[in-house]
Amino acid sequence: MVGKQAVKTVSKHDARSVQRGISLSAFAKAMVYGKKYIDKNTGAKILYHSGNKVALILDIVVTD
Repeated sequence: MVGKQAVKTVSKHDARSVQRGISLSAFAKAMVYGKKYIDKNTGAKILYHSGNKVALILDIVVTD
């Protein structure tokens, strides 16, 4: 859980992260303890956990 918001869906990309060597524990730590950033170019919300060097993109902004 991040703040008062819970993860509602896990994308296919998230599922592949485990296949790429990112443990569920590292994923969870990034969700709980990651520092929130807003990408200046896209406005996407990103959580970054420096301890395990995991970045999670929470949403993707699609533009025309």
